[in-house]
Amino acid sequence: MTHYTVTPEHLKRELELAEYLSKKWNCCVQHQYKYSIYDCVAHRNHEPKAFVEMRVVNYAADDLPEIMIPMSKIMDGQQQTNLTKIPSFFVVYWYKCKTVKFVDVNNIECIPKFRVTKMNMNRTNKPKEVEVARFVPKEVFTYVGQNTI
Repeated sequence: MTHYTVTPEHLKRELELAEYLSKKWNCCVQHQYKYSIYDCVAHRNHEPKAFVEMRVVNYAADDLPEIMIPMSKIMDGQQQTNLTKIPSFFVVYWYKCKTVKFVDVNNIECIPKFRVTKMNMNRTNKPKEVEVARFVPKEVFTYVGQNTI
């Protein structure tokens, strides 16, 4: 797993997304920081309801035909769901248009489409790193709403 430093702007956007999801899902969505393999846990009365991995992208929802999910996040999601029976969600926040969608990483209804990422993708990885990722069509994601917070 690649470790990186979260910028203040990125953290601000993730906290904004967590607040939005809390209101939308009627639960508390909190960052777990170093305590988990996914960014957040959604819980109600301290009972976990979902593990939440967040992706904030600086695009509109129509700008990208698919979203990359690192294979390591799919494997982690499968393991934690198998152990706990709690779903593992990959939530994407298209920041340019404020659209929020999610997919259950254990129930992605599309043909697996794995590729090796390109170097210098301007992601959180170091410039020379590559990783195997699954590319999921945006149509597979479930619409949550427009973040107006």
